[in-house]
Amino acid sequence: MEVAFYSSEGWESWGLAAKPLIPEGMAFLVDDDLLFADENGPRATTVGNEWLRLRPTERCQAPSSWGTYARILRDWFESARLHGVEIFDTRDRLKALLSTYAVDRASGDLKQRLGAVTWNQHMSVLGKFYRWAVDESYATAMPFTYQ
Repeated sequence: MEVAFYSSEGWESWGLAAKPLIPEGMAFLVDDDLLFADENGPRATTVGNEWLRLRPTERCQAPSSWGTYARILRDWFESARLHGVEIFDTRDRLKALLSTYAVDRASGDLKQRLGAVTWNQHMSVLGKFYRWAVDESYATAMPFTYQ
């Protein structure tokens, strides 16, 4: 999974009636196979991209923050995939994933480790994502709580 950044350059050649309403430089996620949907419907990356696109309406207007939010989602999504957990899985499975994720980020690979402040930022972003997902009926419950 990759993080990419939107550019409207050349949009006139895309066959659209108007320029897309996506802020320049908006971060988005792309699965390795470049698909946004499969036989089960929209993928988690598509849902994540919908949430990312709304960040400017939620007091996150700085383009530099968009990439940070996208990388946090990417890392969480990748951890879920690695452990066979769906992004909108049961609360118990997501809590178990969070436990594994916490250990990995605290004492795993040096390149993946997070300090306390960065960990708090990651949990805050994931909490916002899941609150939105519940409100939009993508998730049935908050998988974990974080203040």
